[in-house]
Order: sequence, then C-alpha cells, then structure tokens
Amino acid sequence: MSVNVSPKLFYSQEKTIDEWLGIISSKDSATSLSIEITERLLMDEYQVIQSILEKLSQTGAKISIDDFGTGYSSLSYLCRFPVNTIKIDQSFISASCSRSIERTLVETIILMSKKLNIDVVAEGIEETTQHEFLIEQGCNYGQGYLFGKPMPEKDFIDHIAKQQSN
Repeated sequence: MSVNVSPKLFYSQEKTIDEWLGIISSKDSATSLSIEITERLLMDEYQVIQSILEKLSQTGAKISIDDFGTGYSSLSYLCRFPVNTIKIDQSFISASCSRSIERTLVETIILMSKKLNIDVVAEGIEETTQHEFLIEQGCNYGQGYLFGKPMPEKDFIDHIAKQQSN
C-alpha cells in the first residue's frame, strides 16, 4: 500500500507526526507500506525531515520520492535519505516515446536506480509502446490508465479478482 504524505504533516506543530508514526509502527507486519513524499520536502529543514524519514524507515515503511525529476532534483537526496523507490513523473513517460531527451532521461534514471538498488515506478503509462519501452529498460513497476482508471473500491476488488482468475 502506498500513501502520499502531505508536507504539512511533517511541519505540524501538534503531535500529529508522532501519532502517525505510532499508527504506522503498530501496523500488521504483513502489510507492505510505502510513504510517498515530494522532492520539495527534502529541501526544507534537512535534519528534521531526515529524522522523521529514518523513523519511518525503522518501522519497515519504504520511502518513495514522487514525481522524481520535476522539481529540485538533487542526486544527493539519494545519499542522504533512506529512499527505497523513485517514481518517474508522467511528463517524462508521456514524452519518452516521442522525444529523445525524455527517453534518455528515463533510461538514465532507471539505470542509476538499478545501480543504487532503488526500485522505480513509472507514472502515467497510457500506451502499450510506453509500457514496452519501460519493460525493455528494466523498470520495476508502472502505474497509469493503461492498467486501470480510478475506480470505486467495489469495482477495484472485482478488477483484481478478474485479473487473478486469468
């Protein structure tokens, strides 16, 4: 399960982050949890954010950088923070089949991530050609309309059951 976390949670003056860490710590160990944060969060108050991310990592939660490459990307984030996953922004994926610069950036991000033992999720996959390109590059995971559009919980459960029966 992946959870997008608002930067506001990290800066809350209340004990919200401590309560949230307590809830995550008590989760069922069989549940895999990934916390998705934006690159921008990593730029602010380095030591506070690093401490919180390390606590999250100690609970067994994985840390993902969402929309990687669109903001203030710094490769040093990958050294300083306990990052398990990079999510390549859909703007790179949508252009990867038509523009060589985006294609090269996607290839490079995937190769770099492999060498750093960091998983990669490609966001916004809408076409089979994009999916094939990403598989060819060794991308770990993908998400996008090619696999399914947002749907109510019941429809999602039916969708998964149908896929498992095939």
